[in-house]
Amino acid sequence: AMRRAVRERYRFDDETAQWTITKDEVLVKMDNKPFAAGAMRECFAMKKLSTFAAHRDWARADNMVAKSYIKPVNPQTYYDDVLLQMESKILGDAYNLTDPPKKVDF
Repeated sequence: AMRRAVRERYRFDDETAQWTITKDEVLVKMDNKPFAAGAMRECFAMKKLSTFAAHRDWARADNMVAKSYIKPVNPQTYYDDVLLQMESKILGDAYNLTDPPKKVDF
C-alpha cells in the first residue's frame, strides 16, 4: 500500500554551493515496506507527481527510490549523502564518455 504526502523540495546549487528550499511542492506516494536494505539504509519504492503536471495520473507519475536511515542520524548526514551522490553522478557521467565496456549510473 502506498501513502500520500506533500513535501517541500530541498535543492543544492552546485554553482553557488548553496542549499535552497523551493516552493514547488510535490506529491509522493511511497510503499510502507522497503524493497531492499543495507547496513545503514532502507530503500522504498516511490512515485512523484509534480503539482505543475497537466495530469494527476499516478500511473504516469515518475518512479523513484526513497532512502531512509534505519537508525536516527544527524540531519546533516542527509545533505552530505546528497552531495556525495551528485559527485558520483558527475564522475560516472565523465567515465561513460570514455566509452567503457560497461557504463555506470548513479
